This record gives sequence, C-alpha cells and structure tokens, in this order.
Amino acid sequence: MSKFEINGVSFASRSAAARHYGLEPKLVNERVTKFGWTLAQAVGADPRPSKAHSKPVEINGVKYKSVREASKALGIAKTTLARKLKAGGGFCLV
Repeated sequence: MSKFEINGVSFASRSAAARHYGLEPKLVNERVTKFGWTLAQAVGADPRPSKAHSKPVEINGVKYKSVREASKALGIAKTTLARKLKAGGGFCLV
C-alpha cells in the first residue's frame, strides 16, 4: 500500500508524485515542508492555500479582494498600483 495518494492515484514517495505531475521533487518537498501545503496542493491537483495576508482595496467605488486582483482588472502593474496606493494617489483602502 502506498504512503501517498492524490485523487485516487498512489505514489511511493513525494518525489514520485512530483515527477508524475511534471514538477521538480525539491519544489514539491519545499511546498509541503516549508509552506505546510498538502501534497495535492503542492503538485497542483488541489488549489493552493489562499493568502490570508491579502488586503481588500476599493478603487473608484469598486471593491477588490486584493491589490493583485485590482491590478489585473484595471490593467495596471501590481507594483505601480501598490506604489500609488501607498502614496495615497486618490485610492481608498477598504
């Protein structure tokens, strides 16, 4: 019996699972041990954990879950938008 299972497929090791999904074993092991992801998350079979540190922003009356989401919707580089928010460029943090 295998020690590791993802979506009904058994693997002898994390490395075997990583190779199956076309990933470097070192990356998968780091995601599991350092970041605390499940093996399924580490190989991309399940969504990765959400980032709890994302802060909602409101720009021109529209609320976004994060600066990243707002930057995509507005077509502005994330770093540019973050800099404008920090400078107070007429944007409102929720």
